[in-house]
Amino acid sequence: MSFLYEDGGMYIILATIDAAAHRYHWGLFICVSDGFGMVYHVTNSTGGWSLEEHMIEHAVFSRDIVAALLIGTGLQDDAADAAHRIVTSAPVIADGSHDSKWGENFTCRIWILEAVDRLRGNGLIPDEEAREVQDDAFRLAMSATSTGTRKMGRSTVIENQGY
Repeated sequence: MSFLYEDGGMYIILATIDAAAHRYHWGLFICVSDGFGMVYHVTNSTGGWSLEEHMIEHAVFSRDIVAALLIGTGLQDDAADAAHRIVTSAPVIADGSHDSKWGENFTCRIWILEAVDRLRGNGLIPDEEAREVQDDAFRLAMSATSTGTRKMGRSTVIENQGY
């Protein structure tokens, strides 16, 4: 499948940490135009979890990304600004301790769950439970790593409702 990002599309992106164990690094990408856009993710590379956000010019060429799941469309101008504010305000538990809302220790995946839940609650992405979106993204990444390819897909709601 061709890796062409939709302008104004929001994607959960996954990069392989350990293919055999199906472990992935999770992030969000908002495509502005032709693969140019903003990447948001949390990392613990400095010993504590922190949010990183940066512009990327050629997301289509990023070999680290094995799966990209479209979870929202039409995120341009004011909607993209609102999404930015919501995503960057999603809490980060720096010490990786238990997140009582999600019932697990904090990781990049838990941060994605919270960001997706907040985006959905503000009407910026379709009304699909965050865990269901997570499951769609995980299945897509597992399929990609098991076949040694990169894959793009659409969340269940996006696919079924023709967004």
